[in-house]
Amino acid sequence: MREKLNLKNLSKFLSITGFMLAAFSTYRIVKVRASLPPGVCPVDNQRGFLFLSIFLLLSSLALDLFLEKNKKL
Repeated sequence: MREKLNLKNLSKFLSITGFMLAAFSTYRIVKVRASLPPGVCPVDNQRGFLFLSIFLLLSSLALDLFLEKNKKL
């Protein structure tokens, strides 16, 4: 039981961290976009943060699905 609680907390942590990182990346993209000339992509500089946030959110989703599957068994 304790292991499931720890995994649930890990899933919540991954989810919150992923959302915060995505929000931070979006803020930085919007902030940088104002100072760039037309035709320059502001997302290129934030690509690592965006990929990391996607990975964290997908990991949280996979962990939740794994916990749900084990709960039903």
